[in-house]
Amino acid sequence: MAAAAVAMSAHAQATPPADLLHALHGQLRWSWFHTFYGQELPKSLSVRAEAGSAKTAHGRYTRGDVVAYAVVNVPHTDASGMTEADRKGYATLMLHEFSHSFVNHLVDSHSSTLRASGEALFAMVEAKMVRLGYARWEEVMAEALVRASVIKYYKDHGESQWAATLLSDELRNGFFWIGQLVKELESYERYRHGFPTLESYLPQLAAAQNAWVKKLLPLDNSKKQVAVSIGEFTNGDTGVSPLLKTLTVNWRNLKK
Repeated sequence: MAAAAVAMSAHAQATPPADLLHALHGQLRWSWFHTFYGQELPKSLSVRAEAGSAKTAHGRYTRGDVVAYAVVNVPHTDASGMTEADRKGYATLMLHEFSHSFVNHLVDSHSSTLRASGEALFAMVEAKMVRLGYARWEEVMAEALVRASVIKYYKDHGESQWAATLLSDELRNGFFWIGQLVKELESYERYRHGFPTLESYLPQLAAAQNAWVKKLLPLDNSKKQVAVSIGEFTNGDTGVSPLLKTLTVNWRNLKK
């Protein structure tokens, strides 16, 4: 299938230079969305850039005409005024926001399948997620899946160092299961003959998450316990290794 045309448009009140928009556009392989998610591409992928100094973004998916938007706050500069790191950072935001168009409705449609592991994982990181603006387990599940997909994108395109940087960032953000989630997406890719779309793989993904949660929960469910710390790093730690393979959860019995 041919990739959908990407419409590059700018906010009416604050228009960044056109060459900057096209420089960001050129950072991404747009056909990946169809290849990876296995969904039909929207009729239009529209980047709406708003000029500003803060690196922020949000996405929107219009189901009627099937239009996906990524609204990216870009600086008052042209492409020559941005470093390669700047361009990669903003391109990553665009990739993240467009991915929400392919992920959010999957989480909503399969909430009953994802609920058990989603609620359990959310309970472990609720305070940190609320500070990030995610107050529901469904939001956290969608965010985790989008962020893991973005990491997978860069691994697929030979940018392992940037993928490792993003993985480390997400561990600091509180998505401590992000490494396992990326591996699960790699399993999905290996077995595409049986799972043509990410949606078809969601039951397997949910089963994997349930297994992760069981390993983190106390073995003796007759005792009321609470997780008090993770052995490999502390809350707010900025030096978490992207190579981390195990997590040790320390529990404390609650007094009756």
